[in-house]
Amino acid sequence: MLRVFKILFLFLIIPITLNAQSAQRDKISSFDIKFKKSDVILYWKVFNPVNVSYITIEVKYPGTNNFERIDKINSENFDRKSVKDSLKIYDYSYRRTVDNNGVYYFKITLFDGSNNEIETEELKTGITSINEFKLFQNSPNPFNPVTFITYKLFKSTQVSLKIYSMTGREVATLVDAVQPSGSYTVEFNSVNYPDLSSGIYFYKLQTETSSDIKKMILTK
Repeated sequence: MLRVFKILFLFLIIPITLNAQSAQRDKISSFDIKFKKSDVILYWKVFNPVNVSYITIEVKYPGTNNFERIDKINSENFDRKSVKDSLKIYDYSYRRTVDNNGVYYFKITLFDGSNNEIETEELKTGITSINEFKLFQNSPNPFNPVTFITYKLFKSTQVSLKIYSMTGREVATLVDAVQPSGSYTVEFNSVNYPDLSSGIYFYKLQTETSSDIKKMILTK
């Protein structure tokens, strides 16, 4: 009688254990986000991804209402590392450059080989670390008589680009306008300013919230 009871007990326990292990497959166990300059890095873990064929990454940009798919990548192409063999938890990561500050929503979704959705997770985050622009060194430098000033705007903004002498006197206004995001190159021709002598000058890029100044050298 005791032997029959033991066999029956094992028969009842084994299916429960197998069902518990099966229930832990293809589960997102965490979802996090970190920033590096203008890059967003998504991190998440998946428990035992035996049925995951691919993963989609979606984003809802600031001021918009709908998610937009930004990538679809086969699961084996992600960076991943086994955390603990007995648990079969895998680390995943994905890196994306964003252009504007604001509130973003990111969503990851696991799909199987038949394109059926297995599980999805959504994360909301605020980004405030992105500069409005990047100002580059003029080229050539030193110059005579022409040089070019390049800058990149990461959002639409009011832009002022001016040239100053060593004493702080305003020499020229090259840009004074609202400009959309993008890269710009502006020519400065000293021939148009005959009173300029050889020496050090400064060019200043000013937007609605920040500014930057760089030095250039005119040689005659």
